Amino acid sequence: MRHPQTERRPAFYRLASTLVTVILVVAMSGCVQRGVHPLRSLGMSRANGDEPTSQDSFYGLAVARHLQARYDDSQADCGGPTRPAILCSGILFRATRTSDAYHAWNPNPSNPKGAVSFSWIRHDAQFRSLYLVRYSHGFVMIPHFFADKGGRLDPYYKMEITCVYPIDAETDRRDLHGCGKYDAYPTTSVPCFDQGIDTAAKYVEHFRPEPRFAYSCSIPVGIGTPDSARNFTMFVDTIRGLDSGAFEEWNEVLVREWPQDIHTTIPLEAFFYQNGTPDGLAGAKHDQINFKKQSGKWVPIIRFNMPASIGDRATFQYFPSEQTP
Repeated sequence: MRHPQTERRPAFYRLASTLVTVILVVAMSGCVQRGVHPLRSLGMSRANGDEPTSQDSFYGLAVARHLQARYDDSQADCGGPTRPAILCSGILFRATRTSDAYHAWNPNPSNPKGAVSFSWIRHDAQFRSLYLVRYSHGFVMIPHFFADKGGRLDPYYKMEITCVYPIDAETDRRDLHGCGKYDAYPTTSVPCFDQGIDTAAKYVEHFRPEPRFAYSCSIPVGIGTPDSARNFTMFVDTIRGLDSGAFEEWNEVLVREWPQDIHTTIPLEAFFYQNGTPDGLAGAKHDQINFKKQSGKWVPIIRFNMPASIGDRATFQYFPSEQTP
């Protein structure tokens, strides 16, 4: 019996079964053209409305493959010096808590900083666990350059990434929409470049874990910012330079606050839960059901298997039995 979604499957996940083979061929051939992202040519871009309206395992498996491919990717930029790798590579996600009082994908309306905190993981920017113990699930955003209009009249809302911190920086207590100084330590926590910290080596030398947040400084990576691709590479290299200190924490990526209740246009790729947490799957199911109710879209739940050590590999899995209809 043919699956009801078969006839309208977009190219982005019809090609999913070839992802691993093609990526390996491109990487081994050494002929990746500068500025052309290898994943982009594999049909990973999608248009608003490509999501199914009910459970679709083909779609869910494709999303899991896309996440794994982006995690394993090593792209230095997304097509130039002002297009940092985060716009097309790695996994940008936000950990949330379960509640019937708000929609998990909405910005906190009482947020003082005008930005929303995320984390980003890739094979070269590893960490062990989600934000705090009580956060066991959340949602993943489609990367900026994969969330395309695709000829549709109602495109995805374009999220704007502003700055990054190699380790959580408690940005609710910082000025400049979370990218500025920490209120208790106004000298050592001002933006990195204002302190002359413009390389990973300088950041690692500057950083101290105590007092908490005193030596964390922001790195600007907004699209269009001069050398933002190099700045993001500095962020990745700093995480690696901090070694176990960064692995035991989570990094922080700030995304400019988006409007409330844009249920049908938010570029939400998946809900997820961290494997091994007692209530992560239940929380992800709650949000999956709520999102379908608000948007009419079904997006999959993906199991995050976080790395057990710096050298370990995270994996991302889709299981039909863990989904709601």
